[in-house]
Amino acid sequence: RTTYTINVNPIPSFSKNPTNKSICADDGEDNLTTLSGVTVSNGSPVWYNAQTGGSKVNAADIVNGGTYWVAAENATTGCKNATRKQFVLTVNPRPVEPTFDEIDAQCGSYTLPTKDKNQVSVNWYTAATGGNKITSVTNSGTYYAEAVNANNCTSASRTPVQITINTKPTITASKTSCAPYEEI
Repeated sequence: RTTYTINVNPIPSFSKNPTNKSICADDGEDNLTTLSGVTVSNGSPVWYNAQTGGSKVNAADIVNGGTYWVAAENATTGCKNATRKQFVLTVNPRPVEPTFDEIDAQCGSYTLPTKDKNQVSVNWYTAATGGNKITSVTNSGTYYAEAVNANNCTSASRTPVQITINTKPTITASKTSCAPYEEI
């Protein structure tokens, strides 16, 4: 009599299905597994360009949007889940940097425009990167505008804009009294 040992390996499964995602172009995130949020038990996610068959896709080299399918596979055991899950990645374009005509000197304070000269929406900041988001200024200086589109993607860089705020003039009135006028 011969004794055989039979190992039954678990079939990989999805512990979390992928969730479709929209991103902005060149936002620094290009890994399908990270973007989709998918997790696999007893294996790893393996990406394909088709629901069945197709070619494997390198999850770390995605730069364009599209439809991808992920399989749950275990490279050690060779076990695969029979069903691939769909993931749609939308990559939205970034707007170009905003442009402005010269902003005339202002008195006292200035409410920053919400659109540039091409009617593109803008956000204003106190610095070229980072900084505080602002809507008005009371001091002269360089402020930075970034364009933002309907997909909430921002321009790759901010446009510096010099704004001059002059002190409001003060008017001092003095009361002068005149002697009564006499007729001769």
